[in-house]
Parts: sequence; structure tokens; C-alpha cells
Amino acid sequence: MKSPTSIQMQNPNMAESNLVQDAGADLVPSCPQHLSEKTQPLLQISDMQFKWKSTDSQTEAAQVQISTFTLSRDERVFIHGPSGCGKSTLLSLCAGILEPNSGSIRLLGQNINTLKKAQRDQFRVDHLGIIFQQFNLIPYLDLISNVMLPCQFSARRLQAACATTGSNQISAAIATEAVKHLLEQLGIAPSHWNKPAGNLSIGQQQRVAAARALIGNPQLIIADEPTSALDEAHQRDFMECLITQCRSSSAGLIFVSHDLRLTSFFDRQVNFLEWQTKA
Repeated sequence: MKSPTSIQMQNPNMAESNLVQDAGADLVPSCPQHLSEKTQPLLQISDMQFKWKSTDSQTEAAQVQISTFTLSRDERVFIHGPSGCGKSTLLSLCAGILEPNSGSIRLLGQNINTLKKAQRDQFRVDHLGIIFQQFNLIPYLDLISNVMLPCQFSARRLQAACATTGSNQISAAIATEAVKHLLEQLGIAPSHWNKPAGNLSIGQQQRVAAARALIGNPQLIIADEPTSALDEAHQRDFMECLITQCRSSSAGLIFVSHDLRLTSFFDRQVNFLEWQTKA
């Protein structure tokens, strides 16, 4: 799954400026006002079809076809399947990075595919936390700066991060305290906070990536095989931390992996191959 903010990996300050400027007055409301947050599904996929383009005219192109899929608030779903089957593509569809050929994907009641690109970008950073398989941390930035990135792009995430400290004021300094608390909860010692992310071990980078996804209490966390590079002991430690943090913020979680040993951490599981067909 590719990063939706790949430009920021080169120049985070320029990326933030461009995103805010592009979104401008076209920003979509946080979620449709006529729907109750407590009664509507967190994520709802209906009659969705996505077809990969085949480079070989003799080969039938595979496609994802989901008649209905619903994720409730505070629910954790494990989607499994072999490497290369399209799990990451599904996450990109759920995040609005890719668009389906037909059907709808609704997050918080909003059909994300009816939004303009800048609106989708803003909606994504406001409401989704993404843990990438390769983490996508900015190696030359320290840990606090990496975790703070969503708060720089999203006023909603900034406000929510400040609220977790008990403050009724909103500022980057207060949000930084929330970042420190989250890093500590995820087992990252203060002695590492001001070090460049590129100097960390794989396990530490993974926890920092999780902190970046979780900061500011996004309603949905999507994780793309984030444990694939870890041994079994570190996998379990990370999963326990991730599930605990999702529960504490009542975030929904979609987690994709080929590793069936992780199923016990989730409320239910789905075999991705049930959604894959030939065109």
C-alpha cells in the first residue's frame, strides 16, 4: 500500500502547505450532519467492484467484488490472504487512495468516492490512521516530529490530541505532550524521542508508526501487514499494544496479513480470497 502523502516524505513543510492550499474552501464536512455517529456504521462497502488491469492480453484480470461489508465502531477485523492477493489494494480503496470501478465505500456515512481529491485527502487525515507495511517514517525527523505530522495536516486531530491531555486549549505544544504520552504507552523510552527515526530498530519504528496512526483519535485505523518483519515475541507485544490503544480510543481496526497466528486478537476474520474473482 503506497503512502497517500508521499510528497511529505521529501518535504513535510511543503506538503502541509500544498494540502491546505489545495483543499481550501472545498473541504468536506467532518461527517454528514444528518447521521448519528452512534448509530451509523463506521465503514460500509456496498456492491463495490475494483478490477486490476492485466498487462497480458491472454490472462484474465482479477477483480475485487464485495457485495456488502460493514465495520462497526470499536470493532477489530482481521483480513487474511496470501501475499500479492490484493489486501493492500483493499486498504487503499477504503482510504480513498484508489477509486472502485463501481459501488460505494462509506466512512462515517460519507461516500468518500464522491469527494474531490483534495477533499478525500483531508477526510483521510481527519478520520483515518494508517500503519504502512514499510512504516513510511521520515528518517531524518525525530520521533516526536514524525508522530506530530497528522496534527499538522488536520485541525481535528490536533484538537483531539490536545483534549487527551485534559487541556481545553489547542496548541502544538500541548499536542506534543499527547505525543510523548502515547510514545511512552507504546514502550518508546524518552531517551529516543529526539533521535532521528532512521536510527531506530525495526520494532521501534513499528511502534512509532503506530503512534503516528493513533495520535488525535482517528475513528478508523487500517494496518497493512505491520508485523511481517517481526519475530513472534515482538509480534505479540506489538499487537497487544495496538489493540489496547484502539480500545482506549474506541477506534475501529482493519488489519490485513497472511499470518493466521494473529487471528486471536480480533473480533472476526475474513478470507480475502472470498472477494477475489476473475473478470
